[in-house]
Amino acid sequence: MGLVYENNVLRDILAPAKRGIYWQTKRKIEVKNLILDQVEVPPDLAKQLRNPNQAIFAVEVADGFAGFISIDGKIQEMRQSGYSAWWLFNHKITVHQLDLRLQSMDIGGQEILTKDRVSLRINLFATWQVIDASKVIENLKG
Repeated sequence: MGLVYENNVLRDILAPAKRGIYWQTKRKIEVKNLILDQVEVPPDLAKQLRNPNQAIFAVEVADGFAGFISIDGKIQEMRQSGYSAWWLFNHKITVHQLDLRLQSMDIGGQEILTKDRVSLRINLFATWQVIDASKVIENLKG
């Protein structure tokens, strides 16, 4: 694939086997060839590609979350917080984020009547936190 730089600023991405015509006048145009031997975009190049682009899939995993990267329907790896990008050429990439923070749920009161006609109100409050995100994803898959 080709990365087109104009005055040392990345301006365009040429997909594999695509061509482009660029006029070089006062602006310096440079095309760098990049061999796609891996799906993940190198981190230094990913920083340059932060703008929305059809050639990459980018995601930012927030603090307190775990991101599970699926490439072509298979979970490849888990990522902690941070920015990552992958090439979309010939691949379908998705990221599922799982909240690892402390969660809580309040279940509203339930009125019950005992055998001797005494009314009781029961409230339930539960807290939980995911400790092993890989195990959760593995169990949810099946």
